[in-house]
Amino acid sequence: MIETTVKAQIQERYIAFYKEHENNDVVCELLGIKAEEGLKILTNKFVFSTLARAGCYMDSESIFMQLEDKEQAFVNEYMVDFNAGKAAARAGFADSCAAAYGRKMLLNSMIRFCIMCRQLELRDISQVTSQAVLTELTKIAFADIGEYVEFNNNMVTLRDSGKVDTSVISEVQSTQYGVKIKLHNKANALEMIGKHLGMFKDKVEVTGKDGGPIQVEATLNVLRSKFDAIVARAANQLKDDLNKEGETIIDPAAVPAEPATIEKTNKDGENNGWQEE
Repeated sequence: MIETTVKAQIQERYIAFYKEHENNDVVCELLGIKAEEGLKILTNKFVFSTLARAGCYMDSESIFMQLEDKEQAFVNEYMVDFNAGKAAARAGFADSCAAAYGRKMLLNSMIRFCIMCRQLELRDISQVTSQAVLTELTKIAFADIGEYVEFNNNMVTLRDSGKVDTSVISEVQSTQYGVKIKLHNKANALEMIGKHLGMFKDKVEVTGKDGGPIQVEATLNVLRSKFDAIVARAANQLKDDLNKEGETIIDPAAVPAEPATIEKTNKDGENNGWQEE
């Protein structure tokens, strides 16, 4: 909890300094941290989006020029299809290890910063926002075919195209039976909206070896065996330590189940005439 609070405070200070200076090196000097640490903070999604919304200048070009040739090529290729493995392969890494190199590249804060800036530039150029995408999906999800056609006496006629929203129509085709009109997939649009709003939770099924059931009992038996072995070693060690100090450990297994009969005798060894159980 304390670590999370400190991290949030550092992010807030970084944001405040960056809004004023718009330079990672200057901000890092003010915070007393290394430039690499500053880039890690800057590439945090919350920090980056906050500064982007504030219209802060992101000097990605100078960072890009510090990258090695293959790293620069990876950034360029990643922006093609956003597939790290394929981008690494096209950037010149061996196909056999391209996926691993792709993941490694995305962990590099300098590379990640350049990619995030490129994505921001694309969004600004296209003016595509998450709200705009959600608006279009909503239109598709709740479109009604009745808004586009009329049903009269077993006849279907199209409505005037100037009076309807044609953006949700995926296909219009003339056939031997008349005109065919098809809307975009409502189910897919609803699913995407639901995921965006967090309405659906993915269910992950966990199985045992070769897709079979998880062997819980076998696992418990292994754990019990390991636990018993640990207890036995600890008991033996304790016994050895006490023996070295001149004390004796009584083995509970050696104690009789029934109490022994104790006879009382006098100093000459004669029986006093009674016994105690």
